[in-house]
Amino acid sequence: MKKAIPSHLKGASFSEIGNLLSNPVWKERLFLAVPAAIFLVCYAKVLNILVQTWMTRDDFSHGFLVVPISLYLVWIGREKFIGLKPRTNLAGGMAFLLIAFAMALSGNAGSFLLFEELSLIVMIAGLVLLLLGTSYFKLLALPIGYLIFMVPVLDDVIDSVQWPFQLLAANIGVSVLQLLGFPVFQEALIIRLPHTTLEVAEACSGIKFLTSTVAIGIPLAWLTLTTWPRRISLILFGIVVAVLANGLRVALVGGWAYYHPEAEIHGPMHIFQGVFVAWIGFIALFAGAWVLSRNQKKRVIPEKTISEAAPGGSEKEEKQERVRFLSWIVANILLLALGSFYYFHHISPIPLAKDFSGFPMVIGDWKGEDLNFKKDEPFRIERADHEMVRKYQDKSGRSVRLYVGYYASQDHSKKLVGSFTKAFHRGAVEIALPSGPEGAYPVNRVTFQKKGENGIGFFWYDLNGRVVANRIHAKFWTAWDGLFR
Repeated sequence: MKKAIPSHLKGASFSEIGNLLSNPVWKERLFLAVPAAIFLVCYAKVLNILVQTWMTRDDFSHGFLVVPISLYLVWIGREKFIGLKPRTNLAGGMAFLLIAFAMALSGNAGSFLLFEELSLIVMIAGLVLLLLGTSYFKLLALPIGYLIFMVPVLDDVIDSVQWPFQLLAANIGVSVLQLLGFPVFQEALIIRLPHTTLEVAEACSGIKFLTSTVAIGIPLAWLTLTTWPRRISLILFGIVVAVLANGLRVALVGGWAYYHPEAEIHGPMHIFQGVFVAWIGFIALFAGAWVLSRNQKKRVIPEKTISEAAPGGSEKEEKQERVRFLSWIVANILLLALGSFYYFHHISPIPLAKDFSGFPMVIGDWKGEDLNFKKDEPFRIERADHEMVRKYQDKSGRSVRLYVGYYASQDHSKKLVGSFTKAFHRGAVEIALPSGPEGAYPVNRVTFQKKGENGIGFFWYDLNGRVVANRIHAKFWTAWDGLFR
């Protein structure tokens, strides 16, 4: 018996599909959908890490809003695309794609997550230039550029200016408390109250939440205000209010601790946490936008004029379409190559050539003994595959504590140069450590406190025999070795 074929699938179905594909609108949609789909699959792991960042970091919870806002900026400007014909920018598009490709490869090989996250944005810019052209890119520049706010790109910059903002927050908080009549005494970042002592920690600087304020302020200013002076004024107003709000938050924490010395210092339900700064900044932005938008001139959108094709231009258009189709193939090949690298390229662990037990116990006049790791170990890296900690002492009684950690392999959750080792560099000074006739090695010198005593430490990175002190240089050479060794 033969199974009957439904009448609506007989004959006409293939012709309908053919007609659908021959339709210029659907053809263009399919043309763009294929690289978009490959792009999403290729960057699925990076996007997943970004989502995890937004979920786990209060100062980056605004990341969930960045993509919807970017798409909304495209939507409200959709009329500008009417009559605009896609024309590939081969040179510019390929330049962006190759840069994004190199950033993604080196970031993955060296566990440099920021490079991979930034390559995602550069790749989008390259695809727009290559498949749609310069005119589309100019109209989409703001939505694409706005995506930078979903990536923690300024973490290293912010870390370098934490202390001044901590001190500013402490000064504002203490001034408010004194104005309200609280008995309070300040020593730099230390705030002393009758029954408790508070310290304005790095997390309390509030500077990280300024990123959230700016991320919301830019689209709000763009959508509600028509002149650049008003837009800039709104963003600066939001930043100033957020900085003052952080000082007010410190004052509220101090007042709460004064009346409730045994309770949680951040108040009931942790309402005085750092996200308090962001919310005050958001309120200031919307209030400021309402005030600045009053009595402003309405936005004038020029009408789009569609120019007719010049006589004899069909041959030129056909050539442009051939170049565009070739660019489409190249873009897909690059994306597939990058996806293959992400999903199929794995670096095998490199074990130690010799176990740490073979490290000499006697070095000159110094004799060593193995120690057990302590919770307050001043230098220790996370999840090292092999570790050694020893104490060396000479005849005069001087002692040195030596720690060595070794990574056989790295990934985004386990890397030598990461957020954990960043803490070692705070306050560190790079110096040259003499190493006998061979010359000198660059190392970092840092002071630390342990059980009330001051100590001096030296640390550096050894990357396949290459001694490096600077963490950025260490990231670079890690990526280099991941790609070429």
